[in-house]
Amino acid sequence: MTALVYRTALVVILFCVAIEKVGAQAPVCPTCLPSGIELVTNGNFEQGNTGFTSSYSYLQGPATVMNEGFYTVINNPNTIHNGFQACADHTTGAGQQMVINGATQTNVTLWCQTITVNPNTDYLFSTWVQSVSPGNPAQLQFSINNTNLGSVFTALSGVCQWGQFYTVWNSGSNTTANICIVNQNTSFGGNDFALDDISFIECVPLQPLNVSVLTADVSCGGTNDGSASPNSGQSWGGVSPYAITWSDGSTGSTLENLAAGNYYMAVVDSVGCRDTAFFTIASPTPFTINLGNDTTSCFGDSIIIKNLALNQPGVSYQWNIPGQTDFLTTIDTTGQYILCGTLEGCTKCDTINVTISPNFTVDIGPPDTTICNGSIGIILNAGNPGASYLWNTGDTTYFINVDSAGLYWVGVTFDSLCTKYDTIQVAETLCTSIVFVPNVFTPDDDGVNDFFFPLVSGVVQSLSMRIFNRWGKEVFYSTDLNLKWDGKIGGTKATDSVYYYILEYVDDKGTTKNLTGTVTLLGSN
Repeated sequence: MTALVYRTALVVILFCVAIEKVGAQAPVCPTCLPSGIELVTNGNFEQGNTGFTSSYSYLQGPATVMNEGFYTVINNPNTIHNGFQACADHTTGAGQQMVINGATQTNVTLWCQTITVNPNTDYLFSTWVQSVSPGNPAQLQFSINNTNLGSVFTALSGVCQWGQFYTVWNSGSNTTANICIVNQNTSFGGNDFALDDISFIECVPLQPLNVSVLTADVSCGGTNDGSASPNSGQSWGGVSPYAITWSDGSTGSTLENLAAGNYYMAVVDSVGCRDTAFFTIASPTPFTINLGNDTTSCFGDSIIIKNLALNQPGVSYQWNIPGQTDFLTTIDTTGQYILCGTLEGCTKCDTINVTISPNFTVDIGPPDTTICNGSIGIILNAGNPGASYLWNTGDTTYFINVDSAGLYWVGVTFDSLCTKYDTIQVAETLCTSIVFVPNVFTPDDDGVNDFFFPLVSGVVQSLSMRIFNRWGKEVFYSTDLNLKWDGKIGGTKATDSVYYYILEYVDDKGTTKNLTGTVTLLGSN
């Protein structure tokens, strides 16, 4: 939208260079722009003491003192009066200027020139002035045809600082104009100054500077994404280019990352005219969309997810589920869910990841079971690949070997949250020898199934095992009752393959028995 603009400048100022303002005087812009040729002769004094008249007396320099009521045309004021500073001229910095020691009489003409003018035409009359000694700066006024124009203007108080002053005059029925600059300072001391680049030129009406701003309000309550930019689609008047200063002191082409609040854009055109546009960045009614943290529902149960800020008045809701437009919904499938809310053109969204953990069972055997006294026990297998495990023995593998009586239980967990348990009571009894040989192992050093060895139940008097590769070469041999093959051949990991074993053992009755078979090695590489 276009913000309301409050005018702070009345008219627009112009010259070919930036116009310096005078002390505490309020800045005023001329109402016209130069459009014709320069009518003043020798306005820069480069031709010396010619082309103009003065009621003051001329002093040909150099001199050590120039009294009040005298003037000269010179490039260095210090060479005409040793109390004057060596101030440069305005035109080039090395040219000439009219240096004046002002007297105390008012309305005395310091500089005059008669110019032919066109009737009913606007003219811009201006001069540059600087103080050449400190204290009591010059007070001057423009005069045309013996009539003073505008208000008295005062030179800058700083020494050697040029300031420009101007007035606009309409010729009416006149065909000639005796244009003058007169003294209005009545104080003794000081009032030492120089004039340069006096100008009198036709001008045309100037459109006043009138600026405006395009704004973008905060998109969502509580955020800082408002912005403002100059309204380039509107004619601003004044004279381009324009210098922009925002309320935060920045000077860029836009003001961004704004919170709701009041701001302004101050503009100075190329000739010093000023205008300010005040504007407000608004914020929609605040609201919240918050689905909370990612969640998991156990054992295949559905779950309700909702906006934790509940149902806010005026907010329209939309899930990434077709047809779901309430602030809550029921989920029975694992996935990522998005809820968006819209209020007053502002849309906010939140995302939640929902895991529906499947149902499962845990069965490590019948409630009561028996193992052989003195045997290596039995395997309790909790099943459920992909789960995590915790036995009351402290083990975290999917199975454990139980070789003593007692109560055993296991907790099986999916998705770090969903846990079921099973329990078994194990008793001991005397029984014959039983040897079981697994058919696969994974020596990948993860602490699970890293060794290949026979599982013995009951009493075995002796045992030996030989393992061969597919070409019949023996890669392992042991007669240790607690033998285990770590999947290495000569200290180097064996390749994944099928290996053959021959197992010979003597049972509790002294009978020699043989077992043969294969075992698959996986994951060693």
